[in-house]
Amino acid sequence: MKVCVVGGGINGIASAYRIKETFPNLSVTIITKDVTPDTTSDIAAGWWEPYLTGNTHLHLIHRWSKSTYDYAHLSLKTHPKAAREQGISTRHGVFLSTQPDIKDPFWHDIVYDYHRLNQKDLQRYPASVKSGFGFTSVFIEGGKFLPMLYKRFKESGGTIIKREIQSFKELYNEYDVIINCAGLANRHLLNDKETFPIRGQIIRVKAPWINEYCIINESDDPNYSTYILPNQDFVVLGGTQYENDWNINPTAKDKQWIIESTKKFIPNLEFAEHICDCVGLRPARTSIRVEREDINYAKDKKIKMIHNYGHGGSGLTLFWGCAQDVLVMFTQIINESNISKL
Repeated sequence: MKVCVVGGGINGIASAYRIKETFPNLSVTIITKDVTPDTTSDIAAGWWEPYLTGNTHLHLIHRWSKSTYDYAHLSLKTHPKAAREQGISTRHGVFLSTQPDIKDPFWHDIVYDYHRLNQKDLQRYPASVKSGFGFTSVFIEGGKFLPMLYKRFKESGGTIIKREIQSFKELYNEYDVIINCAGLANRHLLNDKETFPIRGQIIRVKAPWINEYCIINESDDPNYSTYILPNQDFVVLGGTQYENDWNINPTAKDKQWIIESTKKFIPNLEFAEHICDCVGLRPARTSIRVEREDINYAKDKKIKMIHNYGHGGSGLTLFWGCAQDVLVMFTQIINESNISKL
């Protein structure tokens, strides 16, 4: 059996890796237009929080995100040095609101150290902040984690081909199973108009004194969200969330908004050293698609496809749980194939 994974972002490489790890004798190939370090996943700060997931059922988001959160903590516990080198770390921080009584998020039972902020806690921030909560989150930095997974996948015998396809039909005669992690490309590959970009612009700065993350829910403009996210080598300041915006170039307007909004909450960011401005197109969908589909494309010939795309701003929050579901569906295909040979 020959398997092809289309897409080389975090969900593509994680799906390919989980399959190859479980079935080492199978031929598994990734075909992707972009490879690390040039994927959207490489730009991401990797902060764990379900974000921009559309209308996806909350029980699915809860299960997928818990799987990733637990995976990160297990990695830190069992292989602390390697985990750090792979961009995995924990940070405590706060989620602030200008509303008087922020609601507990549906995922609050997943995380460690979750607590509501009291009045003394809130005194650290501008008077506009009225409520908030804190917890220990994990960071899985795409720029470090993806190269590690790529390396492990290739060392296990997996193949990566840098190629842009125009139709899945190009692959039907060569592969038995296709794992579709093609993200925004599904707009033309599947004519899936429920898929759309959410443009994210961020700034990377040097500010080693920033040790806690800070998220602020205060903007009346749905195109903006304020966050300060410390990675191992820099701090990520953000950001934008423009739907259906395909512009991959930073704009001066967005950069100025990010600088002003983050300094309002963390004034000493004024002394941060600018590194670069980055833009990525988050591959969103009205709801995340993780499901199996069997496609008839010739007489007595079916291609088996597993879809795993549309994760919005949560690729590095959901990837391990989604890859597990892909593996379960793929194992079902293997079992069906074995039964048919009896």
